[in-house]
Amino acid sequence: MLFLFCIACLILLIIVFLLLKNMLKALPSITNRMKLLAAGDLSQEDLQANSNDEIGQLVVSTNQMNQRVRELLNRIRNVSEIVSTHGEELTQSANEVKMGSRQIATTMQELAMGAESQANETNELSDGMGLFSNKVQNANEMGGNITRSSHAVLDLTNKGNEFMQRSTEKMEKVNEPSLKQYRK
Repeated sequence: MLFLFCIACLILLIIVFLLLKNMLKALPSITNRMKLLAAGDLSQEDLQANSNDEIGQLVVSTNQMNQRVRELLNRIRNVSEIVSTHGEELTQSANEVKMGSRQIATTMQELAMGAESQANETNELSDGMGLFSNKVQNANEMGGNITRSSHAVLDLTNKGNEFMQRSTEKMEKVNEPSLKQYRK
């Protein structure tokens, strides 16, 4: 009777051992998957859930977490690309405004070298350039003001061209008597 009891206990232990081994065999693959996820590797295929117990639910949850993190990273990547593209466009616009302001500064220097009668007009243009410089700085701080600043630059450039044309005409008038005298 004791012998039968020992054999029954031994058979029971073997059955319990086999059941535990079968139930816990998915834990190493889950552990490895979690380590890969922690390392940033989201490219692994889904684990197979062979049961509906807690271990099977853990496998399903691990697969869902892997998929959701992958989707989240894809969304972040897409948003990052959009932000990068807009940043490049904003930088290009700012560079174009900067080039425009340099051209206007060059025009102002040429006007300053003109006749004394044009000094007042040059001062007005200089004041306009100061305002324009402030607008350029505001444009760098607030990207939405770039369009208005570009229009202001275009207006100032047109005024500079008009001033240059008037200066050229006045210089030609001043120079005309000298040319007549020289030709005689």
